Amino acid sequence: MRQPRLSGSVQETELFADPYVVAVREGHRLSQQNSIAPHDLAEHDRVVPQRNVPRRAVIDRIFARLPAKPPLVVETSSLAMMIAMLAESDCITLLTRAQIQEEYPSTDIVALELKTPEVHREVGYTVRSDRLGTTVQQAFVEYLLQECVRRSKLIQASNKNPA
Repeated sequence: MRQPRLSGSVQETELFADPYVVAVREGHRLSQQNSIAPHDLAEHDRVVPQRNVPRRAVIDRIFARLPAKPPLVVETSSLAMMIAMLAESDCITLLTRAQIQEEYPSTDIVALELKTPEVHREVGYTVRSDRLGTTVQQAFVEYLLQECVRRSKLIQASNKNPA
């Protein structure tokens, strides 16, 4: 969900939280640690999404506080490109645990907890405040809510047992 939240003629509903994690390839020097601090990132090349993406804003805020920014190797809108760069190099980036586990489950990408408050990501949906949903739309939203509860439980379980 975008920050700041939208207001006025729209209503936003949070479905679940999917925190950001540092993503690296299995075997990367950082992969031996379950949790890392922002200063641990300073010496590693990074792959980032294009500007005006919430995840990029989080990355920029984290690196702005470091004494020296790590080199920016690639800026791309392609998640597949990021995963390929991570798998074939020592680059780092921020992804969500769900992106790693659900969208690219067969890769050898490791999720590392980052000790910083910026790594919170809310996933939800937005509708017009005055919308009158059809029966099918309402059934879809109910299914979506149930699925998000299920996935949220999986994310919470994986946070207790990091990849």
